[in-house]
Amino acid sequence: MLPAQYGDSIAVTYGDHAILIDGGVASTYDHIVERVGAGRRLELFCVTHIDEDHIHGAVKLLAHLPRSLEIAEVWFNGYDHLSPKTRLGAKQGEELGAAIQEIAKLPWNVTFNGEAAVVPDEGELPVFLLPGGLRLTMLSPYQKQLDCLKPVWEKECRKAGIQPGDVEDGVAALERDRRLRLGDHVDVAGLAAEAYSPDGAEANGSSISFLAEYEGKAVLFGADAYSEVLLASIQRLLRKRDHRKLKLDACKVPHHGSKFNNSPELIAALDCPKWLFSTNGKKFHHPDGQTIARILASRGGRQSELYFNYRSPENEVWDNTDLCEEWSYQARYPKLGREGLVVAV
Repeated sequence: MLPAQYGDSIAVTYGDHAILIDGGVASTYDHIVERVGAGRRLELFCVTHIDEDHIHGAVKLLAHLPRSLEIAEVWFNGYDHLSPKTRLGAKQGEELGAAIQEIAKLPWNVTFNGEAAVVPDEGELPVFLLPGGLRLTMLSPYQKQLDCLKPVWEKECRKAGIQPGDVEDGVAALERDRRLRLGDHVDVAGLAAEAYSPDGAEANGSSISFLAEYEGKAVLFGADAYSEVLLASIQRLLRKRDHRKLKLDACKVPHHGSKFNNSPELIAALDCPKWLFSTNGKKFHHPDGQTIARILASRGGRQSELYFNYRSPENEVWDNTDLCEEWSYQARYPKLGREGLVVAV
């Protein structure tokens, strides 16, 4: 039973073979890749239903399927299967359908000839023998249960702004869903090159921000201040000290890492190895990828450390070995099950 918070993700091994049942929540992806995805073939990946605590990690897995993981078939009742000849789907069902068809391009319900994975009302229960000898006897659902899901699924699609059955809408939903982003799909150079737009919120502009120095150590506490204000003050300080850049031991990144408060010019004025992000990502989904990309790009290959006081869907994309090696940084998070972080400078 993989760590899936309040959901399910169960890896079943039998002999030299394995199947995976459900994907848990989005953050379960890392555990699936670590414990199941290394050179493994799954004879079956069964996504039992569309509740987020079962499906969202599945969507993420198939949207970013590791090359080392081979999946023989996916069982999942999507919009094609709710009722005969209907095409409906809920948001994550649409996302998963798009991931199966357009991204992972995996066999989908082929055991059922492309139809619903369903138990007939009469006669023998469906029985399937998987490679390696695992025998599966279907117990649920019946068509009645799929029929009952249909109006709920359609309602959720409308709420999410998705046209039921539209694969392009499903792909677009995947691209919008921050919880499904992965480090190996982050275009750091592209994000860093995006045009900067300044923050205009008056309350943020009134932020008290300062440079704290003690026994040769220096930390910038950026509050939610405007980049332009910080940069103007830093430039005044640099002129006074006759320095080209402000040397820091750490920077508490302004406005939780918002792309509107961390201009390329501000970041370029700082010589700093440690960057601190204080946010759980809720509501405003900070930090923005553009800010982190600007930091990494400005460092010119010098080692950096990114500190996050929460592990969140917004920041866990940076916990990626390939990205860390390519852009010379380390991502620091609280210990599992903890919140908050102590940073020594």
